[in-house]
Amino acid sequence: MTITFVDLANDGNNTQSTWIPYALPYAKTLSAAAQIPINLILAEWIAEGSYLNTSSGAVCNNPGNADYGPYCTGYLSPENCQSYSGEYGAPDAQIGACRQGDILNNAYPEIAQAAAQSTLTSGGQTLYNWAQSNGYGGLKNQTYNAAYQWGAGGTCGVWAGSHYCIGYTNCVNGVCQCPTAPYGSYLIELIYDDSLTGYDYIESCP
Repeated sequence: MTITFVDLANDGNNTQSTWIPYALPYAKTLSAAAQIPINLILAEWIAEGSYLNTSSGAVCNNPGNADYGPYCTGYLSPENCQSYSGEYGAPDAQIGACRQGDILNNAYPEIAQAAAQSTLTSGGQTLYNWAQSNGYGGLKNQTYNAAYQWGAGGTCGVWAGSHYCIGYTNCVNGVCQCPTAPYGSYLIELIYDDSLTGYDYIESCP
């Protein structure tokens, strides 16, 4: 049976061991489309509630916290998600993954640009230093670069108000501060907590 992008977020398995192989083909599709490491994509989907379903707006926030529509606009409200014909109503999850890639490429190209750097960017170095001190220092430079940039956002603003940092606080209009850990730190933690280190690479374009 063909699954939709909504199904990918709310698959009903709700365990790490079953959700990751379920989501992996679609993460590889997005990785090839957006040139972002696979493990980082899976971590970002988990951060937005996939398999854990911790978000009260899980259907809207997942996968990827993406709004397929005019770039740089706000997110969909939960009551509109099921009938929405764009990102979340995609006929299948492969198309949904490609559409998230379309959003990232057009609205947030800085993430892929960071991932393309073989040496640590200034943000990547900040995140790596934190990761190294917390036992998360074994990933490729591109992953630290991209994780930091995904938290920081780009010219269109922030992708997630939490900046994907551990311990975010003092949120104003949905955008928070990160006083104790750098941007992207939660994504790096999830890569280790959910055994995603083996997917620390960018999928080649077909």
